[in-house]
Amino acid sequence: MSNESSNQKGQEPFLGGLLDHFAPRLGGDKGAQSWVRALKDKDQRLAAIQSLMEMGPEAVPALITALEDRNRFVRESAAHVLGHSRDRRAVLPLCAALADSEAAVRQVAAYALGRLNDVRAVPSLMFALRDIKQPVVDAAAFALSHIEFPADLRAAVESYPEVSR
Repeated sequence: MSNESSNQKGQEPFLGGLLDHFAPRLGGDKGAQSWVRALKDKDQRLAAIQSLMEMGPEAVPALITALEDRNRFVRESAAHVLGHSRDRRAVLPLCAALADSEAAVRQVAAYALGRLNDVRAVPSLMFALRDIKQPVVDAAAFALSHIEFPADLRAAVESYPEVSR
């Protein structure tokens, strides 16, 4: 093996580390994935959330994937950022997050759906009004009150006491 080949192999971990360090600043899918990984670290979580919000639409696919992460804080943070993204691609994945095992994730997903203001979320949010955790019910009611939809459907939704408060 030549010296050049062994030097390249010896540099791979170093270059990989540099890429992991700078990728979030560069943006793109690699950057979004790096920031999603940073959501697992409580010391980096706020910076990661801010960076993902600033990335805009290019972060959405990585955030949608993060809604299925094993770490509750990653799922919760991903739902939060997706709500701020205003990206319609997030509606159905956030509707699915309303069935998360953790109430905090369901609550944040409901608020996020309210921010997205998409009628496709109405059936899932109506179902969330029956959640066993009151903060989830409150978030679903809040979201439903912020979604613009036809008057006849609005009357049906507002017939639920949780929504009309």
